Order: sequence, then C-alpha cells, then structure tokens
Amino acid sequence: MERQPALLDGARPALNSLCRYAAAKSLELAEVPVVPLGHLSEAARRAYCMADNRIAESST
Repeated sequence: MERQPALLDGARPALNSLCRYAAAKSLELAEVPVVPLGHLSEAARRAYCMADNRIAESST
C-alpha cells in the first residue's frame, strides 16, 4: 500500500488531506508523510491541490 503524503497549509492539514491525516491517526502511525505548502502562493497551492486530487482520482 502506497502512502500518500498529507498536504500541510501552515500548521494544519489542507482540506483535501483531512482524510489522509485522520486515517494516519486512526492507524496510530508514529510518523505521517507531509508536503508543506506554506511557501507557495495561494494560486500555486490551489493548483497543487487540484493536481493532487486528479492523481488520486486516476489511481483508483
């Protein structure tokens, strides 16, 4: 099973990563892979999240 990183927007998971974060918590993982988005502009964050969603949709 491949672990998809949670996207962090500041100190909190980005909206599209809430399920990934909740799943990692429920599995009591010691570490959760993350991709920080704080350095990106708002437009770049949206574009990254949209691309991340498309990748997830095409993998199922």
